[in-house]
Amino acid sequence: MGVCALGSLLLGCPGPEPIADAGASDGGAPAGAALALSRSSIEFGELAPGRRSAAATLTVTNDGDDVSGELAWRLAGAHAEAFELTRSTCAGRLAPGASCELSVVFTPVGAQSAMATLVVEASPGGGGEVVLAGLGTSGPHLLVSPTPVDFEALVGAASEPVLFTVTHTDDRSLGPISVSLEGAAAGDFTLDPGTCAGATLEPDARCTVSVRFAPTERGERAATLVVVAARFGEARATLTGHGLAPARLELTPTLQDFGAASIGLTSAPVTFTVENGGDAPSGAPDVALHGPRALDFQIVRSTCSAPLAPAARCELDVSFAPSSIGDALAMLVASADPGDEASATLTGLGAVVDDHPVISPSTHDFGTIAIGAMSAPEVFTVRNYGLAPTPEPLTVTLQGANPGDFVLDGGTCVTGPISGGGSCTFTVAFAPTVEGARSASVRVTAPFAGVGTAALAGQGG
Repeated sequence: MGVCALGSLLLGCPGPEPIADAGASDGGAPAGAALALSRSSIEFGELAPGRRSAAATLTVTNDGDDVSGELAWRLAGAHAEAFELTRSTCAGRLAPGASCELSVVFTPVGAQSAMATLVVEASPGGGGEVVLAGLGTSGPHLLVSPTPVDFEALVGAASEPVLFTVTHTDDRSLGPISVSLEGAAAGDFTLDPGTCAGATLEPDARCTVSVRFAPTERGERAATLVVVAARFGEARATLTGHGLAPARLELTPTLQDFGAASIGLTSAPVTFTVENGGDAPSGAPDVALHGPRALDFQIVRSTCSAPLAPAARCELDVSFAPSSIGDALAMLVASADPGDEASATLTGLGAVVDDHPVISPSTHDFGTIAIGAMSAPEVFTVRNYGLAPTPEPLTVTLQGANPGDFVLDGGTCVTGPISGGGSCTFTVAFAPTVEGARSASVRVTAPFAGVGTAALAGQGG
């Protein structure tokens, strides 16, 4: 072991082994294969622990007059782990005069000098050694603060910027500074390099960068602010963010059928719940009824008068009080700013204790149909607006001036009782027997309830 000087480093190092000498031929080239290395030592200089150097390249040439054996290489020495072979074109054998390359990098593992040997050999061909040296400097040379930093922002929005200060902590030149964001969720943070962009900090000098959090989805996000000096030092700040869903009202149930209720009376109330399904507070909910028969429904109780915290709830009760017979439809809407709006569909049937059946449509004109032909059947619906079912099936008959020119099918109206608020259907077709205007009517009789009629017309062609 001798002592060799590499630049500013004074290190104990082995002298490089001479390339195996197979003897020289009369033509000047060694007889047989003979490997030659382009350098006997590589100095990587000073680096902060954990920083990776630029790659240094070594060229291996076969100066002999015959093909070498398979090339092999290895790193040896007390600090071999601080060096890494990152690229090689030296696969297989080298022909006479051919060359290949090996690339090596240095990553100090601590604040200490490091030395190792790169051994290259082949049989036949001999080989040689290259001394590798570098120095891990004490640190840190850069500090970034604050760290860690926790952000919060609504999805689709951005937080206020947080200012980070980068400080040069020793007396050596660091070279230009670069700043970046790393990590799986780096895209959810935005970086303004500020005064640190390309800066070369003097000892004890500072620069600043700023970061915002702009989440693209709900949940936890993480990234790292990385500040790197060209020569010495790297500083990191841990960034975490909470992507918050905006306030969002949710109304349940979303569909409520109140069933049949007598005109002039009010049904039992149904309770609806308004909940804030977001991660931010909502405004105070406003609840209202909309739709063609909104006046037939009533909000009889509400606790929805104040803003809702995330996951908080309020309640309101709604009753049905029909003012007329027939189907009633309305929308219950809860809205807030922020919080958007949510709605529920309300249905009910205005009914009476006893009522005659109602036929829809109440009139139908079949137009002109050829003698001996038959029109497509028209479907008629009969609705029982009473609260009680009909005790028996309905009776459906044709009456009027020309009942023989119309064809009736009693359908579901003649197969069984019709429930309170329920309905049935029958069909009528037009089959004229003579030319000219023809007419008739359909009569529907509900036992103990009354009679409904529908007018029919057609033209025999």
